[in-house]
Parts: sequence; C-alpha cells; structure tokens
Amino acid sequence: MALKATGGAVLLESIAGDGVAVSLGRAACAFPSDADFTPGASIYAKRQLDITGTLTAGRNLILPLVDGAEFVIINGTGQTVTVKGATGSGIAVATAKTAIVRCNGTNYYRVTADV
Repeated sequence: MALKATGGAVLLESIAGDGVAVSLGRAACAFPSDADFTPGASIYAKRQLDITGTLTAGRNLILPLVDGAEFVIINGTGQTVTVKGATGSGIAVATAKTAIVRCNGTNYYRVTADV
C-alpha cells in the first residue's frame, strides 16, 4: 500500500496484494428452498451477507474457496447456517447471530464468535 501526504491529507495511491478483490457492501442472501444454497457472484461479491429463508433444519451456505475471502454473516433464518466451500470444513453461525468468517483457500474458519 502506498500513501502520500499532500496538504495535510493522506491519500492512498495504490494497493498491492495477493489478488483478492476488496469487497464492500451488503447483499440479501435468501435461501430459495429448504436445502443447501450456493449463491451467485452478485451475492458473494459483497462483504456482508444477510441470510434469510424458511428453513426446517440447519443448512449449508456454500461460498467460493478463495484464500483471504472474508464475510460478515448475519443469520436471519430460524436455523443454524454453516458457511463452507464445496469441499472442506465450515463454520456454523447460530440462529439470529452474526459472525465474521474467513477462507484460507481450503476451509472457512471463524474470525469472531457469534454475537
């Protein structure tokens, strides 16, 4: 990251990284049925995912396995939602709770406890 001071302000000139896109914003992520769900890119391109849906049991929210990907998960369903990739292990986010999760390219792991 390159910073430049000009006229009393600090400006960000560039960011160098590992190719993981910086994502901001919030997406509504509704389970379309009472089954595991893999959302499209327009949803997982956002950092905060507001999870909704009428679920009768815990379900998996399947996200891409991208090293460094991080999401704020807000579980608004009536069941536990496990955030995971198509393979590997995941993190269960309890009903009506929020957690930050991160991917290491193989698994999702918890950054914060459910709050």
